[in-house]
Amino acid sequence: MNDLTSEYKLSCYQRIESLDENNAIWLVRDSITGRQCVMRKQPMMQREVYQRLLTLRYPHIVEIIDVIPYAGHIYVVEEYLTGSLLSTRLLEKKSSRRFILKAGSQILKALDALHRSQIIKRNMETVLTAQYKTPHRMYHHLMRRL
Repeated sequence: MNDLTSEYKLSCYQRIESLDENNAIWLVRDSITGRQCVMRKQPMMQREVYQRLLTLRYPHIVEIIDVIPYAGHIYVVEEYLTGSLLSTRLLEKKSSRRFILKAGSQILKALDALHRSQIIKRNMETVLTAQYKTPHRMYHHLMRRL
C-alpha cells in the first residue's frame, strides 16, 4: 500500500475523541459507513500479527477492520465495544459462579483460536462485559463484550 492510499484510508476515519493518555487510541467514525470504531497507532513490527487478525473471525475476539501502514507505524481499526470491565463484574457480589465459569471458558476458547492461528501473545489486558451480559473475550488489547 502506498502513502497516498494510506492517507486516503486514514482520512475516511474522523476522530471523535482520544481514549488514552498517550493519544494513541481514538474513538473514530467511519465517514463511509457511519460506524464507530477504535483506531490504535501501533509500531510497524506489529503489522504481521494484525494482518493475521484481519482474517480471523471468532465470536469472542474483537474484529480487526483494517490495518493501515503510514509514516513508520500501523493504524489498526477495530470494532468499538462498550461495557464494564470484567474485573469490575467479578468483584460485584452479583457475579454468579455460572457467569465466572462461562466467562473463563470463553476466554480460554478465544485464546485457543488465537494460538491455532499462530497468533501468540503473553499479556492479556482488559476484558469487557456487554450490557447484555453475554460473555465474550479479549486477548492482549483485543477486547470483546462479556
